[in-house]
Amino acid sequence: MMEGLVQGVRYGSSSERMYFRLPYEGAYATASGTPTVAIYNPAGTVVLAATNLTTTAAPIYTYDLNASATATYPLGVDYRAQLSWAHATTAKTILTQVYFDVVKQPFNSPAIGTTDVDEVHPTWAGKRPTGWTDWSIPIQWAHVRVVSELRQRRTDRGEPLYPHQIIDTSQLFLAEMAYTEREIARNLRLSDEERGEIFARAENALNLIVYHDYDDDLVKEEDEEESSSIMLRR
Repeated sequence: MMEGLVQGVRYGSSSERMYFRLPYEGAYATASGTPTVAIYNPAGTVVLAATNLTTTAAPIYTYDLNASATATYPLGVDYRAQLSWAHATTAKTILTQVYFDVVKQPFNSPAIGTTDVDEVHPTWAGKRPTGWTDWSIPIQWAHVRVVSELRQRRTDRGEPLYPHQIIDTSQLFLAEMAYTEREIARNLRLSDEERGEIFARAENALNLIVYHDYDDDLVKEEDEEESSSIMLRR
């Protein structure tokens, strides 16, 4: 589970694991009893009545969503999971809202791994900061930031741009590598020149050619023209 990441559920899937935390006054809480989740579609209609969550490793809770009924879970963004739970200490009943998307190509996991970083920078492995057994920490930071920045942008049509609308995932790979390098560079001893090059590369990482798959069918069509994300409007 990655903090700050809007989750994506694969369209038509019979079992998609969703992860939840229970925020309370700046920290994550543990519930008293069993929290429940109810799901609302983007129009605000209940499509799943309150159902128990599973405690995976408190304070993380999970639910395996069956989205195989595509008429109930059509493609779309801003579905809402409403968690209802009792605070273990105060006994207050609290409602927590978590948004997610139903898409054909969820972007829940990083596009790169430690092996990819090691292949590009073989000398960095011996310089990892204390506590970093691999590059998973900066990779996860980079992933969340790439997704967050893309979701804040607008296409040439003035519509939101979501990661699942980018057909050529190699572009996301390159962007995440650049963002990961920047996160690592903040924590390694590097020359000013090398650090400057890394930061400059990350600054321009999303200024790539992208294909906007507006109808989320994973097929590039004539009206889904390529455009440079440097022209996308925030």
